[in-house]
Amino acid sequence: MEINIVKFIQSFGNEFLNNFFSIISELGNKYFFIIITLVVYWCYNKKFAFKFMFIYLSGVVFNSCLKIVINRPRPYTSSNEIINLEPENTGTSMPSSHAFGISLIGSQIYKQYYLEAQSHTKLKKFKGLLLTTITILITLVCFSRIYLGQHYLSDVLVGTFSGVLFSVFASKLYKVVGDKEEFYGLIVIPLTIIACGVAYKQLFIYSQTYTLFYTIAGTLSATMLGYYLEKHFIKYEPKTTFVFTLLKIIFGFISTIVLLLILEMLLPPILILVYIKYFIVGLWAFAGVMKMFKLFSLHFNKTSYKTFSAHGTEKLGTRLGKKLKAGDVVLLIGELGAGKTAITKGIAKALKVTENVVSPTFTIMNEYADGAIPLYHFDMYRISNVDEIQETGLIEYLNSDRGICVIEWPQNISPILPKKSIIVKLDKTKNPNERIIKIEGLKI
Repeated sequence: MEINIVKFIQSFGNEFLNNFFSIISELGNKYFFIIITLVVYWCYNKKFAFKFMFIYLSGVVFNSCLKIVINRPRPYTSSNEIINLEPENTGTSMPSSHAFGISLIGSQIYKQYYLEAQSHTKLKKFKGLLLTTITILITLVCFSRIYLGQHYLSDVLVGTFSGVLFSVFASKLYKVVGDKEEFYGLIVIPLTIIACGVAYKQLFIYSQTYTLFYTIAGTLSATMLGYYLEKHFIKYEPKTTFVFTLLKIIFGFISTIVLLLILEMLLPPILILVYIKYFIVGLWAFAGVMKMFKLFSLHFNKTSYKTFSAHGTEKLGTRLGKKLKAGDVVLLIGELGAGKTAITKGIAKALKVTENVVSPTFTIMNEYADGAIPLYHFDMYRISNVDEIQETGLIEYLNSDRGICVIEWPQNISPILPKKSIIVKLDKTKNPNERIIKIEGLKI
């Protein structure tokens, strides 16, 4: 019965439909998903991208296990009348990986959009359109897999329903994780390695099903470790200017593809090396690229300004203050009388602080809590070594997201300062009222 459905659909085949459904089929491909996820991770929302990648890759591993267990041959192997329009494609048939993938992706996108729409009323009117679009795309991908001779109708139906169910189940399970998702992610790494050991049959097996399993397993392990390293050590903020976003995407994909091609040439097609290859590439994409972005950001976001009075310096501080958010650390570097306190006054003004701002030379720290965001103003001029910091409470404030820390003379405590700090350098000139001010780490 099902073989006849494939034959019937292929009876309408022509060159245009062959090309059209080959393109549509790629929407369910793992590489299409990974491209979308990396763009979101690099440029928009790391946490959502991690959840997206975690659920999808876990789902692909699950689906690959089902394919290995069920081991159903593809339609073109059962009848000479069925044309294999993807001759490079081998492996087994049920459930359809493409149907599973596009259904899981569609479910996650709609869920995220639904959550966003709760706080953005303008988005609510497009929910129906989005759901219709996702349904059409899923249907087209499923139909394309039958048309290309890769799957039976039952393969794509099982793939579709299992994709949606896995998405719902994984999302509910993910809620248990809370804000410690990176630690749970680390637990996945040894589990993935164990799964690879269970699936491992022969050293030189290179069938497509097993290769896909090891490819996803390596990528999944790297994603978990890379996200942990990024969140705890790299700490790159992805949102930036449109031009820099384009540059990030270009650099990210070119460097990742080049690394993959190099490893393809160096490593022979052995399953364990497939895992290692994609682990290295995944770790670069999720940690290495983010580290490079951070270095680039520090360079491209370096801006120089010139002021001609204390009032002008304070106004520049106000511009800076409007860009700051809770958790930011601002380091003021300059000699005595360079204008560090004037910058701080400007920041306080932007935060709508009503108290008079003065340098805490003797008190070490002044707290201004009546503004939109608490402002903690530190002066480390009298601190001679890091050990004295314990008495000031600075470390506690640096590790808090409650307010903004502004630190004068930070060079005296450089070993404990966050690497993502915003640096403001103030230099005097021959003109006693003129200042050259360089801001690094934030474009204002």
